[in-house]
Amino acid sequence: MKTMPTWPNDADGDVLRRLWNDNVDFNAQHEIDFQIDFEKFPPKVAALELLRTHFPKVNVIPSSSDGRGYVEISKNMILEYSAIAATQESLTEMMRPFGGRCECWGMFSN
Repeated sequence: MKTMPTWPNDADGDVLRRLWNDNVDFNAQHEIDFQIDFEKFPPKVAALELLRTHFPKVNVIPSSSDGRGYVEISKNMILEYSAIAATQESLTEMMRPFGGRCECWGMFSN
């Protein structure tokens, strides 16, 4: 039996631990969905155009009952803490001029 890697005690580490316990293959590429929240929703067209130059899947998720919508991008990658954190940081930097930040990600496990 493989030993679970040690991940930080934060939200990203919690998700990775759940996926590990669900027996997700950490050696395979997975489609990971990153959510970008914006101070004002919907985001400016220029923000969406910029995202679409970097990612093939960009979905605008309309406001829910709590009045908050978000943009979701998908990226195929290995489940690796540092890569996930770097992607969130990169998305936040890219969307900062538009009032956006990425602090959430997830995936559908098989």
